[in-house]
Formats: sequence, C-alpha cells, structure tokens
Amino acid sequence: MTAPLVCPPLFGTSRSPERPTLGGQVAAVAAKLGKPLMPHQRAIVDVALELDPESGLLAYSEVVVIGPRQATGKTELLLPVMTHRCLGFEHAGPQRVLYTTQTTDKAREKWRDIHVERLSHSPL
Repeated sequence: MTAPLVCPPLFGTSRSPERPTLGGQVAAVAAKLGKPLMPHQRAIVDVALELDPESGLLAYSEVVVIGPRQATGKTELLLPVMTHRCLGFEHAGPQRVLYTTQTTDKAREKWRDIHVERLSHSPL
C-alpha cells in the first residue's frame, strides 16, 4: 500500500480499501518504463483500477482525470496504464487501447516520439 498523499485532492472518488486494486501493477509497469509514478498518479491508478471483489472486473467503467495543464502528468500516466492493459489482461482475451489527441497527426507524433521511444528502451 502507498503512503497517503500529503495534499489530497479536494474533489474526487476516494479509495475503497475493501476493494483490491491493480494500481500496484501499473506502478511496476511505470517503473519498468523508466518513469516511476508520482504519489498523486499512484493515487489515481489505485482508485481507477479498483476491482469489484464479487465479479473480479474493474469497478469503474470510465475514469476522468482533470487537472491543470502540464501539472498532473496525465500524458505520462497513460503509457503505463495502456501498457498494463495490453499485458495484464490476458485472461480477458486480446485487448485494444485507443489513444486520441486533438488531431490524428498529434496523436501519431506523441505515440511515435514519446511512447514508442519509452517502450523500446524498457524491458517490456
């Protein structure tokens, strides 16, 4: 379990400690990708990837992260989450991850110049 945030968000869904979470697995993927999660990013994935204890499925079907531009690390958080989804859900069959930005060219540029670069230099 991670340490509580020094400055927790004013608004947002709190972690449900009775539910298991895949947040630790995503944190391990982030470390393998060379950029360990910051405490607030770990808090986000711990909540976002909670599992329903009865079904074993993700508790939330949709997650929205809102924060100041270039302050929350949303883009940096996406790659470990997407990578984990592709590698960690083999029991659910092949996975598809969609990545969008303002334009197709910007999405392609971000994928090629940032995400592929990090993946190619990782053990993953």
